[in-house]
Amino acid sequence: MDITLIAFPEEELAAIAKWRSDGEVHRYLRHGYTTLGEVSKWYRDYFSAEANRLLGILVDNQLIGYCTIEHIDRDNHKCEVGIVIGEKDYWHKGIGSAVIRELLKRAFTALHMHRVEAVIHADNVASIHCFARAGFQRDGTLRDAKYRDGRYVNLLVYSILDSEWIV
Repeated sequence: MDITLIAFPEEELAAIAKWRSDGEVHRYLRHGYTTLGEVSKWYRDYFSAEANRLLGILVDNQLIGYCTIEHIDRDNHKCEVGIVIGEKDYWHKGIGSAVIRELLKRAFTALHMHRVEAVIHADNVASIHCFARAGFQRDGTLRDAKYRDGRYVNLLVYSILDSEWIV
């Protein structure tokens, strides 16, 4: 299985709208950005900033999801990463771990970050395990930080430092 990260192709934004419209896929994501218009505006406004990058995840040259390097803070040498595998046939196959490894490589080597963070929905067990396997440590809990499906849920903050990163 050949896993590659590329600058997200603008002509493929409809795929993000499709994935974010799927209840299972967007279950742990921020609400919104479910129409092509919303995704296009998000892409233009948010990812035109130097501090935010949107990358496509290709498996054997097929686009199966996207990942982000966001809130790139060059003063404090930190950023946040996130990953969405939109094609459910590719869930639980180790792709997330490979993508996180590549995101860390980019963050620590190309961007010269010291700290990489991930903010994870407390119910997202697969994501928690994936980031922990990559060496992230839990920093803390943002209690009742998100209101979803009629209840408050915690967000968990994970991070890894450049000195902890194993290539």
